Amino acid sequence: MRASILVSLIFPILAFALPPPPQRPLLLDELKNGRVDPSDIRRECFATFDDTANKNETVCVNTVVQIVPNSAGLDWGSSIQYCGYVDYATGNADPHYFFWLVMSENSPEMDPLVLWLNGGPGASSLLGLFDQWGPRRIVGKKKLKENKNRMTESINWLFLENPTGVGFSYAQQQPRTSKQAATQVERFLSGFFATTFKHPSGDVKFNINPLHVAGESYAGHYVPAIGAALVENHAPWRLRSLIIGNGMVDLEDMTRGTSDLICSDPPLAFNPKPARCNKQDAYVNSCYSVMEQCKKDPHMCRYGYSSCRDGLGFGWAENLETDLYDFTKTTKQGAARKTLYEETFKEFINGMKALFGLERDIAWTYMNTPVWDAFVESGDWTRSYLPELGTVLSAGINVLLYAGDVDLAVPYTTVERTAYRLDWVDAPGQTSTARRDHFRECMIQQDEAHRTKLMLNDVEYGSYVKYGQLTYARVYGAGHMINENKPKEAKDMFEKWILRNSFLNCK
Repeated sequence: MRASILVSLIFPILAFALPPPPQRPLLLDELKNGRVDPSDIRRECFATFDDTANKNETVCVNTVVQIVPNSAGLDWGSSIQYCGYVDYATGNADPHYFFWLVMSENSPEMDPLVLWLNGGPGASSLLGLFDQWGPRRIVGKKKLKENKNRMTESINWLFLENPTGVGFSYAQQQPRTSKQAATQVERFLSGFFATTFKHPSGDVKFNINPLHVAGESYAGHYVPAIGAALVENHAPWRLRSLIIGNGMVDLEDMTRGTSDLICSDPPLAFNPKPARCNKQDAYVNSCYSVMEQCKKDPHMCRYGYSSCRDGLGFGWAENLETDLYDFTKTTKQGAARKTLYEETFKEFINGMKALFGLERDIAWTYMNTPVWDAFVESGDWTRSYLPELGTVLSAGINVLLYAGDVDLAVPYTTVERTAYRLDWVDAPGQTSTARRDHFRECMIQQDEAHRTKLMLNDVEYGSYVKYGQLTYARVYGAGHMINENKPKEAKDMFEKWILRNSFLNCK
């Protein structure tokens, strides 16, 4: 079995000398125009052990280095960035995982690494890079703008197009469930962590850096599946936490949480209570019915999804004529966001394929419909990933479930239910659930003794409940993508969690 990694270094501003490359650097326009012999491309192979396959494997690195300042006439930021593929042959699957690495501006060899996954299923993680956490944001079809709230000063970020079929990732046979995708992600990590990346301070490998697996939305399926796979397979990397934002972990929590937000007495949003609430119980019961049918007959899964929409945020956003991802915004504002991704992002990213070292015949879209269809038709969307999160918590790994509280797609009330229902033991090999029980007691209470304020510059922007390994955080006024409304607060919360470990246990 052979694995290979194609990596392209994007280094737009040469502020200092790079270590001498093994041969002359290849200019991307030379490569594009066919003026470079393939033998000029560095090929370095080394042996690694693949934990998922339980066998030795050869990993090969092909590197095209771009050191021309101001690449494509754009300022990409001060971070050194790599993008490329981890490839390996697995019979009929033959997956090619596209990733984008942004090295920390501080000490990449020591700073923590965040593996980031957008949701969907089918959404590209380049949205996370260019619209949320990375050093630059796409603001025009040929224009980048500084992200003043970037998260790359002291954290390494690894944006992975997951599963194959999403963005620039591809395969002959694509996974249809989050569990299948998690197996491939673990294989990807085996290749990635075996790779050495060039940096002015010296060669960098990330296999010993603290690892945080993070994502939002449908990554509420991806992240638990990956975390459980790493725990169960005794992966040798330093997994420190899972981070899930407005995550769809369990469909029952989705339906009940939506009811809690809109149709409780009094409602937590949309006061007075909408008349449509009279039908909500029927919507929810219909959803549960088709969920059970989906488990027995896969042909019912697509019909079941359509039936569940009415009782979820999707149906409510249409009825209330509001943005699904932020109910304080109009449908027009939501459409503008979609246009940004569908048109501006698409033209910018596809226009940079040569710079990224990509083949001309592969095209990027922000959402891959066949991936969405495959995960819906398989019934993955009906599967609960509460057990996987329980596995990770019981292994002593920390989990942060955070929620912007103006999201309709996955309401904060859904995330609260998920946090409360999680079942876990205090530590590996134990049967005690004292920590879980204490966490649940704190969740029930609404006073300051049990919920700690999240503060930035002496202003409260949210609150959290933590005990033992589990933390639930609510961010006021944030939507589905927490950075959209609250970028400074999102950065502060992530830094508190990843860098400062400053979340306190409730009393």
